[in-house]
Amino acid sequence: MMPTGSGNVESSSGNVNTATVEKDNPSQPLWRYVKKLSKGRGGGGNVMFSCKFCDMMFMGSYTRCKAHFLHISGVGIRPCPKITNEEIKIFKKEQDAAETKKSSSRSSVSVPLYATEGDEDPSKNRKTLAQAFNNMGRAEMDRMIGRIFFASSLPFNVARSPYWKDVVT
Repeated sequence: MMPTGSGNVESSSGNVNTATVEKDNPSQPLWRYVKKLSKGRGGGGNVMFSCKFCDMMFMGSYTRCKAHFLHISGVGIRPCPKITNEEIKIFKKEQDAAETKKSSSRSSVSVPLYATEGDEDPSKNRKTLAQAFNNMGRAEMDRMIGRIFFASSLPFNVARSPYWKDVVT
């Protein structure tokens, strides 16, 4: 099975015209070898399609189309009986190339480790240990917690409770 420039694929199974389906998603190249008959009911990616090699009709998404041509079991569709092992290898190369192209086209966004304003050097924004733990704020919080215990006459053993530790953290 060898692609020709005219939109046809030559195979031992015969010539198949694929020029009409070229506008499909390039990350799903195996759609070219089926004839889409109708859109499935209820939305989603399901379509009624027939294989251009064996003329069998199926209902399903691209996953089933791929399983039909690549002879993948466990997807709920029969493998195409007219496709040879050489053709399966060609289909597999097409699918792998499309998946590689799809994964490489995804843009990666670099997220800075910490927020910086403007063009400042992040290393200049480092805090001292006392600033990082806000010792003055921590002392104020300790006083407020002490007031709760004194004002409510709570026993100090409450502070040892694992539930109190969950609340505080």
